[in-house]
Amino acid sequence: MKSTKYFNLIIACLLMQYVGTGCESIESYDQVGIENGVIMNGVFSVSLSKQVKFSQGNLQYQASSQTWRLAELQFSQICKGNVQSVHQDWIDLFVMSTSTTNFGTRMSDEITSWDDYLPDFIDWGTLKLKNSSLNGWRTLTREEWMYLLHQRDNAEEKLFHATISGVKGHVLLPDNWVCPVDISIVNTYYRNQFDNYDVNQFSKKEWRKLQANGAVFLPCKEETQEQHYFERNNQYWTSTITNYPKRPYSVAFYVYSENYIRSDYENSIISCSVRLVQDIK
Repeated sequence: MKSTKYFNLIIACLLMQYVGTGCESIESYDQVGIENGVIMNGVFSVSLSKQVKFSQGNLQYQASSQTWRLAELQFSQICKGNVQSVHQDWIDLFVMSTSTTNFGTRMSDEITSWDDYLPDFIDWGTLKLKNSSLNGWRTLTREEWMYLLHQRDNAEEKLFHATISGVKGHVLLPDNWVCPVDISIVNTYYRNQFDNYDVNQFSKKEWRKLQANGAVFLPCKEETQEQHYFERNNQYWTSTITNYPKRPYSVAFYVYSENYIRSDYENSIISCSVRLVQDIK
């Protein structure tokens, strides 16, 4: 009987070697520094008097089960959006969340203008998430995104391009960043390397060290998505809508521009990523 137990244990360990050493599960090391969906050591100022912590990944939705969740890994991406009610796949790109778009999951092909939606923002943070029991999630405002990216202390030193396990994106470093001793980071902002995602390449193992110290990764959409917005390869919704005409604001990371992070209101219907935060009280 003992030999059978030992044999089963050995087989289980062998099957799990592709995700780590020994009998370590994926959750035990890929989610290092994360608790209940929150990146615990990442404290980010979004105004002079307010700080937040980011969720463990971008927002995702499955229509067939009507389930919302946070991506299990920060660099997880699906690059799909606008589903039908019986669709089996998960999506992670959404139009603006209003009373007529079901939190940004549906839009009619016949509608081409925000005027047809009369936007009244409904925060994605009010949703029940499968993998977080916390209340109080919310979407950053346009002003908060701009403060985070441009106005907090040493903001330009806390943002850079990177490729993590083959996924391109942007890394945000927390206010009191301490870099792991064996990790080297090249600041792409100062070097004007706005389309260079290869200068900072990290393996999963290296990324876990950055995440443990509070780093946030914003994965880019694949280049095949929404080709008419090819110059904006990373775009996130804010909770801000203009008064007149009513238009939603997004935050866009531009590739071919010295002013490569901007927040503009959108005249056309587009899909963006959503990243939720928790206020630090």
